[in-house]
Amino acid sequence: MIAAMRTVPPKVGMKIEFPFQVAVCCWVDLLGYGAAIREADYNPLNPLARDAVSRIRIFHQIVANHSASTFPTLVMNDGACAYFDLSYRTRWPTYDFLQRAKALFDSIQEQERRDGHPGARMVIAAGFRLRGRASQRSALRGAFVKQLLKKLEEGKITPKDAVTTASKFGSPFDIVPHLQANFAFTKCYIAEQSGTQGGLPGPACYVDDALFDSGLTSDSDLGIGPKIEWKSEKYKLAANFHHLSHVRRARQTEFKGGKLTHHGPEGFRDALEIAELLTGDPNVLDALRQARKDRFGL
Repeated sequence: MIAAMRTVPPKVGMKIEFPFQVAVCCWVDLLGYGAAIREADYNPLNPLARDAVSRIRIFHQIVANHSASTFPTLVMNDGACAYFDLSYRTRWPTYDFLQRAKALFDSIQEQERRDGHPGARMVIAAGFRLRGRASQRSALRGAFVKQLLKKLEEGKITPKDAVTTASKFGSPFDIVPHLQANFAFTKCYIAEQSGTQGGLPGPACYVDDALFDSGLTSDSDLGIGPKIEWKSEKYKLAANFHHLSHVRRARQTEFKGGKLTHHGPEGFRDALEIAELLTGDPNVLDALRQARKDRFGL
C-alpha cells in the first residue's frame, strides 16, 4: 500500500548537505566462479575457461542493463556493487533502490538458471558514508575540457577534432568517491563474503532491516523471511538480515486519494530514520547539524 504524503514538513531542507550521508549499497557475487576459473588454471585461452568467460560477460551485461542514475554500479570481475545516497526528506529512494536491486538479482538468477550455473548471492545494507573530495580524475577531466575549449575558441582545432580528442580522454588514476569510507559497502561486502558460515547461504538475496520496518510481511510491498542475526567478530560488524523474496514494483507517480505521492510505500525508512537507528540517538539530527557547522561553518 502506498502511503500518503507526510502531514508535517520535512525537518531537513532540500539544499542542506551534511558531511555524513546515509548510503545504501548492494554487493552481488557469482557463486562458483572462482572454482571454475581455477580449474582452467586462470588461463582464459584454456578450453575449460570458455564457459566461465561467457558467464562473466553475460553477468556484466545484465548489470549494465540495470544501471541507472539512481542505481549506479561498479563491476569487479565476478562481483558487482550498486550504491546510492538516501534522502533525509523522503523514503522513496530507499524503496526505489530496493526494488531495483531485487530486479537486478532476479535477472541474474533467471540467466544463471537458464545456463545451468550455481546462481548468485546478493546482500543489501545501509550505513554512513563520509563525504569526500571529488576524484582526481574529475579534476583532470575539468582541466582537459577547459584546454580543449580554449583551442576550439582560438580556432586551433575543428569541432570534429575536439569531439574525437574528447572521446579519447583517459587517466592513469581513478576512484569512485561514493564508495570511499562507505560503511554500507563495507557491511554488504563482508556479509556476502561470509556466506553460509555467516548464516547467509546462497543463492539468495538478503536485506538489512535497518532499511525498513521489519513488521512488513509478505502480503505487503516487501517479502522477507525470518531475522538472521549476522555478525563479524573480525571486523566488529553486526546487522539483522532477512531473506528477500520480493519487492512490489511501483512508480513514483502512483496516486492515492487524488494526491501525488513521492514518499514510497509505508514501512520503508528515510535517511534520518536510518541514522537514528544506526546511532541509537533520537537527536541525531542535532549531531548532523553540528557536524555540518564544524565542517562548513554553516
